[in-house]
Amino acid sequence: MNFIYETKRLYLKVLGPERAPDVLSFLQKNRLIFEPYETQKHPSYYTLPHQSDLLQAEYNAFMSLKYIRYYIFKKDDENTVIGTVSFSNILPKPFCSCTLGYKIDESHQRMGYATEALTATTAAMFSDFGIHRIEAYVLHDNIPSMKLLDTLGFTNEGLCRKCIQIQKEYKDHYRYSLISPFST
Repeated sequence: MNFIYETKRLYLKVLGPERAPDVLSFLQKNRLIFEPYETQKHPSYYTLPHQSDLLQAEYNAFMSLKYIRYYIFKKDDENTVIGTVSFSNILPKPFCSCTLGYKIDESHQRMGYATEALTATTAAMFSDFGIHRIEAYVLHDNIPSMKLLDTLGFTNEGLCRKCIQIQKEYKDHYRYSLISPFST
């Protein structure tokens, strides 16, 4: 269980509550581009106390391997969050599966950072955490995410009708999966 992974250009880190100002800045800066793809947030979500509490909860969940979120930093700027990669719904044997989520700062999109971060973290989930299957759900019109998952070798398993509530409405999502190369 690693708190930090390193790639050619990035650090991927599990953070504690002391980094809440950095996380809040990232979320506030990208609020308009993230919200159309997420569940509706309570107004307190965009406050320092809430983000501090959330980071503590994420840290505790990481320690018990229930939920994992890595914050993405460029190596030349370890103070600015440029994205996140998360693994939720982590199920033990016989499933050994989880659900992938990710966000990239608008000014850092289409630069390969998401590909680099997801390549490293999905490999870690397979090798370090013993996960067999990673699933990702993508809104039916989110072409950039579909292309990213295709690039990473995920398989589109089909449309899940009215599967996830986004901004008070259940919307169709495509379900993608990636199977561990270490699985038999």
